[in-house]
Amino acid sequence: MFDGLAMMNEAELAEITRMIGVDKPPSSRDVLSDIVSGWLARAVKKEGRSKPEVERAVLEWTAHAFRIPFEPSIDTNDLERAIRRKIAAEASAYLNSSWMLTCALVASGKVDTVERKLTLLEQAASMAIPSQAALARHRAEWSKICARWRDVDPLPELRPHIATVAARSELGVECLTLGLALSLLDGGIPFPTERLFRALSDEFGLDRGQSDSLQKRVNNLYWKHHNASQPTQARSGGYGDPIGAAARQTVYEAGALEALATDSRANLFLSLQPEGKKTGWSRMMGSLSGMSSFFSDKMKDSDQANLARVVYHTIVKQHVAVAAANVERREIEAERQARMVQAATAPPQPTPFTEPPPAPVTAPPQAAVPLHAAPQTSPTFPEEGEVSSPPPLAEKVEQPAVKRVIKLDL
Repeated sequence: MFDGLAMMNEAELAEITRMIGVDKPPSSRDVLSDIVSGWLARAVKKEGRSKPEVERAVLEWTAHAFRIPFEPSIDTNDLERAIRRKIAAEASAYLNSSWMLTCALVASGKVDTVERKLTLLEQAASMAIPSQAALARHRAEWSKICARWRDVDPLPELRPHIATVAARSELGVECLTLGLALSLLDGGIPFPTERLFRALSDEFGLDRGQSDSLQKRVNNLYWKHHNASQPTQARSGGYGDPIGAAARQTVYEAGALEALATDSRANLFLSLQPEGKKTGWSRMMGSLSGMSSFFSDKMKDSDQANLARVVYHTIVKQHVAVAAANVERREIEAERQARMVQAATAPPQPTPFTEPPPAPVTAPPQAAVPLHAAPQTSPTFPEEGEVSSPPPLAEKVEQPAVKRVIKLDL
């Protein structure tokens, strides 16, 4: 957990301190880290204790809160893994119905943009599913569902999902906002998408004024980013794909992506600043990822919900870092294997025709060296206790160090 905290930058730590009540976070990363660490210790009544003691107490509290059985002797790494697996599984089940509604809105638009929309949906869901393999399985399911709903009315199948989402705080509004933002990859909200959006708005109890306001907000965000991405006389560049760039930025600013935690994977939103009116956790977790609603509904006490959010966030940070390191190692090994195969199968290089080399010049005779004379040079050997250096390797690749034993299965 503290390894994940150490991976956070100043912006992430500042958002946590805002969330726990610090109106004006300091600029020093060390001070920010101390504030968050102290808050964690106070939350489990372990002030003045060592980090391992605080970490263990926080993890055990989280395990009890989510009813995760464990033996007192369980290793901390295994306890972290159990927490990540349980929260991810529960969050995935909690958000499944909202993903189905989003898929229906995605499928109602242009066919050739469906996969691009699902890529953004996948990123929005990555906090609930911190596993590339599990995300790939969900992505395949969403693609099949969208293909089926292209030519049929999805509402009959959506009835149970609508009822589930409508009963969960603000999840319905978040789901509609995400669906509208994704639909902007079509260059605007198509009529079939708007018609389905209106039907779902009615199901969630939104009147026409509220649904109009929601649609207007998403549209305004989109066109602000679309216009900003166009080249001007003063700026000779611009995005190669202004519609895609504007849609991605709209999804982020609307709160759909957990931007700070996914920077290491997507690197799409490094230059964007969230809206000032949004809460710290909305900027950090992304309200439309669904995780904010999940923790709020799971734990009605706001302080406990915040603690669970931070614990899960730090664990996922560690998981993502280790996953990235494993990918890098695999890529390095694959490149090394490819070079070895290429060297082994490469045909011998032809020797160009050249004139015979000139005869060696005979050296003048030298005086004979007496047998008892010492040679001019002699090999050197290390003294006792001294270690000789090995010959240099043809290539040396530094592997990233992994502090924690993180298992990547979900």
